[in-house]
Amino acid sequence: MSKQWNDERRNLLQILQNIGSAGRAEGAPVDRIGPGYYPVAEHLRLLDPDVVLVVGPRGSGKTEIARVLTDAELFDAVKVHAPAVRLPAGDSRWLSVYPSGGGGFEVIGLRTFMNTVGDGTEALRELWFAYLVRAVYDKLDDQGRADVAPLLRPAAADVEAIYRAFRALGTKPVVVLDRLDGQLEQQGRYLFATYDELDTLGNGDWKLVEAGVRGLVALWAAYARRWRRIRAKLFLRTDLYERHAK
Repeated sequence: MSKQWNDERRNLLQILQNIGSAGRAEGAPVDRIGPGYYPVAEHLRLLDPDVVLVVGPRGSGKTEIARVLTDAELFDAVKVHAPAVRLPAGDSRWLSVYPSGGGGFEVIGLRTFMNTVGDGTEALRELWFAYLVRAVYDKLDDQGRADVAPLLRPAAADVEAIYRAFRALGTKPVVVLDRLDGQLEQQGRYLFATYDELDTLGNGDWKLVEAGVRGLVALWAAYARRWRRIRAKLFLRTDLYERHAK
């Protein structure tokens, strides 16, 4: 068998492998995503700070671009391909709030929380707020970290304890993030909080997924106009969006 044939066969197998990987960016290391990522100009409209919701079918590249954007070097490389897009000025940071590994929601904890507190939108909005504060903790000034320190004490999987700590802080979380937003504006910077793979919130339990998405949407519906430099990017699968929209 000729070398040319072997090379062509390897190329074909690689193409087939790439086609079969649609919807699998969740498990791919970012050093493999970067070299294979092609920035489509239309997709890069999501770099606009005022774009909050990104909807697409499974395998359309939502997770891929979410992971590219949260890597500082890859973000700098990608944004040169979006000359017609209103790009965030200054030094922007992209932070993955969900999923966030061992620092984020845990399905059993979320289910226990809902069994105890209920699935009311206000409670779920506050819960997402609590995890947002935990995610941006190292971006706060010394006073801010001191004010919300009790929120960092519970383990990430102890959803009820985090919720109780958040409630006990009263208005401090809002005050702290208001101050962070003002500091970012003075510095000419943005902080983008990304939320992806939201279908994993319930681990197959649609009630958990629906409730979690509802609370997250409520959070950013309430604060997207309040904060101009702390911005969100919600990556939703089309089927998840359509179910939520009904």
